[in-house]
Amino acid sequence: MRFSRHAKNKARSLGVSLPELEFAIGLGRKIVEDVDGNPIHVVVVRGMPVRVVIALDDSDFVITLFDRRKP
Repeated sequence: MRFSRHAKNKARSLGVSLPELEFAIGLGRKIVEDVDGNPIHVVVVRGMPVRVVIALDDSDFVITLFDRRKP
């Protein structure tokens, strides 16, 4: 799995490692799509719910992350 620079920076700011994210993404599920049609998965890492946006045209590329605890 590959991560954009933005996704790597967000992971670092959340205190989450890329291997942890990759494992969680494998267990997560798609819940919605963004306005561009990119799938958004909800995963739990270290007890923290995180939204993960995956590229529509490359399912192995993470575009960005969002901490679901924040509005």
